[in-house]
Amino acid sequence: MFLGTYHVSMDDKGRVSMPARFREVLSSNYSPELIITHLDNYLVAYPREEWLKLATSFDSAQAFDPKGHAYLRLFFARATQCTLDSQGRTVIVPHLRELAALQRELILVGIMNRIELWSQERWEAFVAEHRDQYAEQAGNLMRRSGLRGVSL
Repeated sequence: MFLGTYHVSMDDKGRVSMPARFREVLSSNYSPELIITHLDNYLVAYPREEWLKLATSFDSAQAFDPKGHAYLRLFFARATQCTLDSQGRTVIVPHLRELAALQRELILVGIMNRIELWSQERWEAFVAEHRDQYAEQAGNLMRRSGLRGVSL
């Protein structure tokens, strides 16, 4: 499972080194291939196996809904297959770097079965915007999941 927040740098060629913990998860649970696409203000990287689960989970009816079809078209059209090189780096292609406004400093966030790639500026804005909602949402999630006595 991917967990944690990591500050990394992207080089001039768009290469990003995956944190050692993420490489461990990939090597022990998945193939070295990642599928990276654009969501909202950030990029998301799925191991190939998780991407295939996601792709098959989309309801076929969504493909016939004009808005759903448009979303799926962009979601899949922007996707790029990448592999980690021998040094644990992957290349973020220019069109994805542009869509997510990625500069040299990036934030990688592990969220269970995926990795989010954020520009430092957008990540900091997201955290600031949602800081006050965090405690409330944590309580809601704990109640829905049936967990009690856990404080975040």
